[in-house]
Amino acid sequence: MSCPYDVEGKVAKTAPLGKASSKRAQINQARLEDARAQVARAEARLAAVDAELSKFHEERIEVKKELEQYNAELAAIETEIANCAMEDGPPPIQLKMQGRAVDVTSPNFSSAIWEKRHEAVAANFCKMLFRIKKDGAHRFQDSMWSLWQAAEALHPLNGSEDIDPTTHSLYSYYHVIADLRPLTARKRPLETKNSPYGEISQRWLLSFEAMARQLKDEHATIFEENGVQASALKKMVAALSKGLDKPGTRLIRNRNQSSRMPPFGLSRDTAEVPKELASSSGAWAVLPLVWLPLALYVRSTTHLYEMLDRLHHMQTTTLESALEPNAEEALRGVLDRD
Repeated sequence: MSCPYDVEGKVAKTAPLGKASSKRAQINQARLEDARAQVARAEARLAAVDAELSKFHEERIEVKKELEQYNAELAAIETEIANCAMEDGPPPIQLKMQGRAVDVTSPNFSSAIWEKRHEAVAANFCKMLFRIKKDGAHRFQDSMWSLWQAAEALHPLNGSEDIDPTTHSLYSYYHVIADLRPLTARKRPLETKNSPYGEISQRWLLSFEAMARQLKDEHATIFEENGVQASALKKMVAALSKGLDKPGTRLIRNRNQSSRMPPFGLSRDTAEVPKELASSSGAWAVLPLVWLPLALYVRSTTHLYEMLDRLHHMQTTTLESALEPNAEEALRGVLDRD
């Protein structure tokens, strides 16, 4: 028997043939068993999914039948109601016209009269706005503070609210500088039937100061994040500032020759322009003249609900009254009834 030699003439070392074959067979067997187990698990999962699909398919067939049945019932009801409506005719549309109800579907109704009334009321609203502008910045500012104070007086606190006293209108002492007589607060809140808004409005947002503080906090958060919103806010304030930086608007900052108080009795800290907006000369006016009015009439405040209620009273305006001289003053009386 020959013996293998390496290149140096030494005998090469080789493992026993039987031992290596046995080890390889064990490895292959383990791999085979593992692969078979994986196949078995996959087959079991597939069978479970197939069972669920079969169940869902049966349910889908049942639901589809129910849907077809309900659609048929709905179509029958709609057809029945439509036939009844055709037999009875459309209901008359009632509008207030010249103090009485008028059926606009009647052949005697003239749409020209309604259009003329609408144009007259709209013209009176514009005249009222020009009259407010003509009154000047000081009266406008006094009226805004009076609106704030009257809202708080007509909706007194009941002792359970958690409201910062520094946000109260009288805390600003605006009435002392402007020589205004505050409205006396009610002894108790209005009844629900007289003031249904009190149940849903947020009492603390009656305050201009509280609302302005909240707006400034929101803007501070935006500037702190320094993202796209911050950039957009800066651009918007810059654009608004150009239109507000006018001589008439600047008069709001000077209530009289001896005082330079913030608009509407807001605190100096609240009215201070953030450093991010300081480059815009008219930025001081954006908060009180743009953000604050918008916030007052889009959030759950009595300001919003009262304004809507008073605007609804314009529906009762007749054509004759809308065409009377100084009709804009009557409209202003409706809006300033308190």
